[in-house]
Amino acid sequence: ISFHWPHATDLSTCVTLPDDPSTVAARPVLTLWARLLGDQEREVIRVLLDCCLHERSWNPYYAHLGLKLVQHSKAHRLTTTYCIWDHYKALDELSTRELVNLARFNAFLVYRFSLSLSMLKVVDLADCIDRPKALFFWRIFFQNLLLGCKSAGQANELFMRVVKERKKLGPLVSGLALFVRGSLGPWLATLEPGADNKGGQNGASGKGLSKEQCDELMRRVRGAERILSSAAAVSNALS
Repeated sequence: ISFHWPHATDLSTCVTLPDDPSTVAARPVLTLWARLLGDQEREVIRVLLDCCLHERSWNPYYAHLGLKLVQHSKAHRLTTTYCIWDHYKALDELSTRELVNLARFNAFLVYRFSLSLSMLKVVDLADCIDRPKALFFWRIFFQNLLLGCKSAGQANELFMRVVKERKKLGPLVSGLALFVRGSLGPWLATLEPGADNKGGQNGASGKGLSKEQCDELMRRVRGAERILSSAAAVSNALS
């Protein structure tokens, strides 16, 4: 971390993963954050995300720490959102490892309801179809988003929250409906139990998804497809 940021010496107590990463690790960072202003404050998230992306395999430490920072205040949540948006613009320049780590970090914060799925309003999902790295990223993001939910009901709730705001988020709802039906669903249907797709829930250990996980993933993606397609049809009828 010190390579990236001159204030990293103050963060040294956070580098070792404690027993409770979601609470203990955040304390010194929040203490440091309280002493920073403007660009220095935003730099904390930038460094955190850069370190996450450069891990050789997925390390949940950064996601748990990011979760506590995002939950701390609205300002931190906005800073994190803008930082992730900046990375959306550079997907074509990231390595596979960086894409997977970013997708899992982002998905974690969304399925923990600390960031909203509506943050995808800045993304044109149709555009990623002809961009292999962007397509890979969004598939891994949604795979981890769906599997990270504790239940199918929680997964549905993520999409329902976006649908409820379809008057403001109509293009996003339509874009999600097309992507889930035309790209995500067909891709997930090709996944075989035990095969490592480099970015699934077990990707960090080199293990593929179990048959139970594959089946549950398909149930959840079909549920999302029904919710989004119904909402998109209503929006199109009203437009």
